[in-house]
Amino acid sequence: MAVVLAVLVGFVVDGPTFVDSARYDPFVPHGSGSVLAAAGFVFVSYAGVARVASVAEEVETPGRTIPTAMLLSIGVMMLVYAFVVVVGLTPAETLETSLTPMAEGATGAGGEFASRMADPSTVRPRSRRGKRTTVIPRLSHRRNMQRRAAAIYAAFFILVAVASYGMIATAQTPHVDLQNPAFELGQGDEFTVGDRTYAVSAIDAEVQGGGSHGGAATLSRSGELQWTNESARYTVTWENGSTITFEGTDYDVVVPNASDRTDVRLVEAIDRAAILRNDTAADNETITRDGQEFVVVTEDGSSRLVPADDYFPEPATRTFSEGESVTIDGNETTLASVTADGATFEWFAPQTVTEGVADESNVTLSGETYLATFPDNSTMVLTQDYEEFNGEKAEIAAFERHKTGFWGVTAVSLATAILLVGLAYLPSRY
Repeated sequence: MAVVLAVLVGFVVDGPTFVDSARYDPFVPHGSGSVLAAAGFVFVSYAGVARVASVAEEVETPGRTIPTAMLLSIGVMMLVYAFVVVVGLTPAETLETSLTPMAEGATGAGGEFASRMADPSTVRPRSRRGKRTTVIPRLSHRRNMQRRAAAIYAAFFILVAVASYGMIATAQTPHVDLQNPAFELGQGDEFTVGDRTYAVSAIDAEVQGGGSHGGAATLSRSGELQWTNESARYTVTWENGSTITFEGTDYDVVVPNASDRTDVRLVEAIDRAAILRNDTAADNETITRDGQEFVVVTEDGSSRLVPADDYFPEPATRTFSEGESVTIDGNETTLASVTADGATFEWFAPQTVTEGVADESNVTLSGETYLATFPDNSTMVLTQDYEEFNGEKAEIAAFERHKTGFWGVTAVSLATAILLVGLAYLPSRY
C-alpha cells in the first residue's frame, strides 16, 4: 500500500511535466452537458462507495465508521482527481474506451510499472483477523444506518447545488466590449468617413417579448445615421392621359403618337358639366345625333341644337420639349425624357439620407463596411476589427454554456438529494 501511495505522489508531482497542452483544445468539445452526463455515471465509483461497502462487515462499529468513511471517500477522491493529471497525458481516443484512465495516464508518464501501480484494482482491502463482527445486529439499527448515510450524501449534494447556484448568482454576464473601435458615438455626434459627414440622429432601445403572454423579454437596440446628399436627383412624371394641375390650371397630358417622341402637350381640361350647369338656357347633358355631339339650347320657348365644338370654349394648350426648363411646384426642372407612358422632369437639390443601423449588423458608409454594436442605450460603436468582435462573442457563448452547465449541476444535485432522502424513508415491512 505504501508503494502504491508513493507512486501516486510521484504521479501527482511528476505527471504535469508530461502534459501535452494541445489535448486541452477544445476543452469541452461536446458541451458542458456531456460532462454532466459522464459525471452522473462515474460519480458513485469515484466516490469509493463500493469499496467502503465491500469491507463493511469487517470493521468495528459500522454504524459510525461506514458513514464517516463514505464522507471521507468523497473528499479524498475530490482532492486526488483534482491533482492527478490524466487528460493531458493520454489522447482522448484512448480515454474514451479505457476502464483504467489512471493506469493509462501513468503509462504515458512512468511506463508499464507505474501503470500497474496506479491501477486501483491492485489495491485489495486486508481482512481483519479474528472474530467477524455483525454489521447490522438489529433491523432498526440497519434502517438508522441507511438514513444516516442518505443524510450525509443528501447534505453533500445540497452543498454542491448551493455552490453551483452561487456561481450562477455571482457571475457577471459578459458583453461585447470592443477596446479599439473606429468610432464610439452618442446621439447627435458627427463623424466623417471618406468625403461624407454622418450624424447619429437616433439611438433607440426597445424591450421585446415577455409580458402577459410569457416568454423571456429581450432588449433590442438600434440607431439611425443621417448624411446630406448635396446633389440628389429628384424626378416628377406626367403620365400620358392623366390630369395635372400646372400653374393653377388643370390640364390633360397628351403625348403625340410619333416614333420619335420629344414633346409633351398640355391641353386645358374643360369642365363641360360645370359650364352646362351655369348656363340656364342649356340642358345639363349633351346629346349625340348621327355621330356628332350637340348641346340643346332653349331660348324664347324654342330649342335648337348647337355643336359642342362651337358651344364650349377652345381649350388652351402648352407644349414642352426635351431639355426645356420648366418650373414645377417651385423647382426649376428640366424635361429629361418623353415616352409613350409620359414625360419625366428632373432637378437636383440637397437631400437628407437616413440609414438604419441594427445591433451587431453591418453598415456600409462611403463604400466602407463597419460592424455596429450598442454597448448601452446611449452609445453606438462602429468597428472594422471583426476578429476582436468574434472573440468577444465566443467568450459570451462560452459563458452561456457554463451557466447552463451550472444550472444542470444545481438541478441534478437537488433532485439527487431529494431522491436519496425519499428512498431512505420509504416505508418498509421489515
